[in-house]
Amino acid sequence: MKGLNKDITFSDVGEIFHMSGPWMGNLHWKNLHKIDSVMMDTIFTERNSKRIYFIRCHMPTKWRKDVCFSLCFIQIESEQVYEVEQRLPSTSLPKITTDRSNNDIVLVQFPKKDFVIDINNCSLITLSNETIRNQ
Repeated sequence: MKGLNKDITFSDVGEIFHMSGPWMGNLHWKNLHKIDSVMMDTIFTERNSKRIYFIRCHMPTKWRKDVCFSLCFIQIESEQVYEVEQRLPSTSLPKITTDRSNNDIVLVQFPKKDFVIDINNCSLITLSNETIRNQ
């Protein structure tokens, strides 16, 4: 399945929460990286095209109350993938935007709560070790 960006495809797609979505799957970027549990409707390409943002869903147990999300992004120039260490608690689909004056300020909006994340002042986890091989 193709994403909104020509370098993004999805595999193993399925709905979560069993309520006609949201849809989650494995994101493949340029056949370099495979990132699991990505919310398909959250792909956001920054205006200056330095980054592609998306949300990962973490479901440590079968209980919906334990679900949390994390903001991730692909740094296009370096071809690295990062995940913000901070977890975002919610069970609804978020929307991602960047600040008009500073693309390092990311707003993740949920229906009942918004999170403002400064990429320069947060802890990042590198997801680059999830490389696709033999594809």
